[in-house]
Amino acid sequence: MTRTEHRPPALCRSCGKGFTAPRTGGLCDECGGRLVDRGYCPVCEGYANAEVGEPCPKHDVPLEPGPEPVAPRADVRGPWVEVGRFQDAMDCQPPRIRLEAEGIPTAVDGERGGSRSVHAAFSGGVVLRVPESLAAEARVILDQKWSDDAAALGIEDEDWDEVDEDFGDAREPGPSLRETSPFFYKVAMIAVWGGIVWTGLVALRFALMALRG
Repeated sequence: MTRTEHRPPALCRSCGKGFTAPRTGGLCDECGGRLVDRGYCPVCEGYANAEVGEPCPKHDVPLEPGPEPVAPRADVRGPWVEVGRFQDAMDCQPPRIRLEAEGIPTAVDGERGGSRSVHAAFSGGVVLRVPESLAAEARVILDQKWSDDAAALGIEDEDWDEVDEDFGDAREPGPSLRETSPFFYKVAMIAVWGGIVWTGLVALRFALMALRG
C-alpha cells in the first residue's frame, strides 16, 4: 500500500493536454513533449490546464503549485479500509484528490500494478483506502452528485433555465419530410405499404402451398 502525496497532475507544454495523474515518465503519451506540473487556482479550488505562475484561464489570478496543506486531523483512527476500487491509477486520482481536499488522508493499494489495464486484470485493480474512522465521511463525499455540488456552490435551477432559453432555438425540431417534400413523402408511404402488402401475399402463398401439400 502506497501512502499518497500531494503531487499536482501533469500538463504537456507542447500539445496542451492535461492529465489527471502526476507526471512520472516526463514525456507526453500523445506527442512526446515534456510534461510539467499543472497550476492550482485558489478561486476554482482545482488544477487548471496551465503552468504554475500563469494566470488562471477563468480568473485573473496566478496559479499556485497546489492547495494549502491541510493540518492532520485528530480523528484519524483505526486501520485503512477500502472506499473505492478502480481500473487503473489514473481513474483513482480524481476521487483521491477530492478526499484529500476535504482533509481526509488517502492511501493507494496496487497503484503500480494497476497502472496498466493488463496488470489490473490480474491484480484486481487499484484500491483507494482511508482510515476506518473517516470511511463513512469519505463514502458520503464520493457518492455526492452534481446536484449536491451545485447546491453547495449556490447554483440554482433557474440558472440552467436561462441557458435553456439561450440555446432553445438550436434544439427546436425542424420541419418534417411531409411538410417540406409532400411528393417524396407520398412515394415513401406507397413504398412502405407496398412492401407490407407484398410480404403478406408471399406469406399467404406459402401457407396455401403447405396446406395443399
